[in-house]
Amino acid sequence: MCGACGGPPPDPDGRLVAGPRRRAVLARAVDAACPALTVRAVPGGWTVATRTGRTTVCRTLGALVDAVAAEVAAPVGGGGPDQEMPEAVRAVRSMIAVRATSRAVAPA
Repeated sequence: MCGACGGPPPDPDGRLVAGPRRRAVLARAVDAACPALTVRAVPGGWTVATRTGRTTVCRTLGALVDAVAAEVAAPVGGGGPDQEMPEAVRAVRSMIAVRATSRAVAPA
């Protein structure tokens, strides 16, 4: 989708992270789980920045998972207890771990 219509891209998992508070909770959880990245909640999505300063804007949950998985070579774990929305955080962590593992074993 090019964004010319002004609307957000379709996000089938968007209901899990709808609203600024939920996006912020998820950003903190991913940020804590991936120390090499800086994840910030922004209106309508997230930004994922590397230590070198490369920043990716993610407007969907899938884009966030893809951006983080591209930077993570090992399964994601750890982080503190996620009191506010544990099911969404666990789901995202498992998606990141699966995608990062598949990238690590996929032929280049």
